[in-house]
Amino acid sequence: MRHKILVTMLTLALALVGAGWAMAATGGPDAYGYTWDDSEPYVWNDISGTGTLVTGGDEVVQSVTLGFNFVFYGKLYTSVSIASNGHLSFNGTTSYTTSCDWSAPAITQFAGKWNDLVTASLGAIYYKIAGTAPDRKLTVQYHNVPLYGADTDLTTFQIVLFEGSNDIVMYFADPLATAAEAIGIDGGSVYLQYACATGAGAANTAVRFTHPTGIFVVSPATESKGGEIGATVTHTVSILNLTGAKATFDITKAGETWTTTVPASLEVNDGELGTFDVTVEIPGTANYGDDDTVTVSVTYDSVTHDSVLTTMAACDIIYDDGTAEGQLGCSKKGPCYMGTVFTSDGPATITSVKVLMTSESTAAPFRVCFYAATVAGGPTGAPLGCFGPFTSNNLDDWYTAVLSTPQSVNGDFAVILDQTSGFLSIGRDEGSDAGRAWVSTDDGSSFDPIASIGYPSNFMIRASTCEIVDDDDDDDDDNDDNDTGTDDDTGDDDTGDDDTGDDDTGTDDDASDDDAADDDAADDDNGGDDDDDDDSGCGC
Repeated sequence: MRHKILVTMLTLALALVGAGWAMAATGGPDAYGYTWDDSEPYVWNDISGTGTLVTGGDEVVQSVTLGFNFVFYGKLYTSVSIASNGHLSFNGTTSYTTSCDWSAPAITQFAGKWNDLVTASLGAIYYKIAGTAPDRKLTVQYHNVPLYGADTDLTTFQIVLFEGSNDIVMYFADPLATAAEAIGIDGGSVYLQYACATGAGAANTAVRFTHPTGIFVVSPATESKGGEIGATVTHTVSILNLTGAKATFDITKAGETWTTTVPASLEVNDGELGTFDVTVEIPGTANYGDDDTVTVSVTYDSVTHDSVLTTMAACDIIYDDGTAEGQLGCSKKGPCYMGTVFTSDGPATITSVKVLMTSESTAAPFRVCFYAATVAGGPTGAPLGCFGPFTSNNLDDWYTAVLSTPQSVNGDFAVILDQTSGFLSIGRDEGSDAGRAWVSTDDGSSFDPIASIGYPSNFMIRASTCEIVDDDDDDDDDNDDNDTGTDDDTGDDDTGDDDTGDDDTGTDDDASDDDAADDDAADDDNGGDDDDDDDSGCGC
């Protein structure tokens, strides 16, 4: 249930503004503890000449790395997305459907002056990170940005995130004249609205949203990891201390069956981030597919926050939690390559790749290619090996692409899905370990993190070292040959159907590499063509 926050405390103070008198007010707290205060001094530090330009357009969302930890509604962030519609997004979304009723808005997890704005031909958005630790700040400036369909109605304002205090300040230079603007912050289940009206955020005023003090933040809230039978899996939990003093946090665990070890306590300085490991031993008697969940509780001053950790007996390398909060796909305007950077604990042999295909997918032929890679830099060079083509009809379900010959890896490597026609749509997990998903919208020679085009998340792709058991009685099968042309039966999918790996035309592997095919490159919509695609190829 969302908590509709009205102004529960109204403190009136007289402030001299120009030749007249204006009233300053405060509002909140909301259920989380945020308050607002519009007696904040108006200090305009223009960054239009020194900031970095954000990609222009309509419905644009661009991710920016903060370079510092920022807490928003109890969750720790190291990046944020800048949306063309006048707000910052903490889940990479935006919408032109502005509403003053935030009990069920079109978007959540945002902060700003939300409206249907556009920077396709007029106006601009800039950002700048300034200061030194522990007092850095991100300033985002919307500069003469017009209302969609009203090029003469312009607005200029700033949103500033402050390291340490985790406060958010909005400076209003010039409001819109013809449309209501929804100003405030939204955390999903709770929100705090400052104003929603035409002319809201009067010229030369400011409002500060103050983050509550005396708290601490535990991350991740939930996490799933897999490991081999008999292996020890390590989960890392962080505590951000915002209590106002050095603190010792008590750590306990409950609910687990498998042997699990946690430290008894952790001391963290005020304002700093501390981490500890939770180790889980997968018993030798476990079967693949078994899992065990432990609730790790962190307590200080009678307040407890939990981290719920699930460990799976699986021979998959996994960075998703099993639930897709979104999707990203390729449709029909040229080659498109999407994938994940994995890290193996030493030498490993990958036998299959599992992909969560969403309902937006069509029966699109694709190859699975392996690249050298680093987590920070993504895939590099030419493919180390490619397999396929495969064709998935498993919509909203996991598809297993079995490799014709195992692929040897060691340390960091990338698994890239090379799709040349149709519409291949892959589920996205917006949970932990974001930063491993990459996309290329050219010829696959260079890759960008999907966070850079507004989708900070992981693709739901898993690399498996499981032993493949082939129950197909056929002696020969061309469905899943790698680039060497080797024929064998290991290319069958889990159903054993020989035709599953074939593309629609029955062409061989090389014939499926058609650079002339049409593809929207990185659409996240329902698979239709979208003229609002930005330069990255993302259909937003």
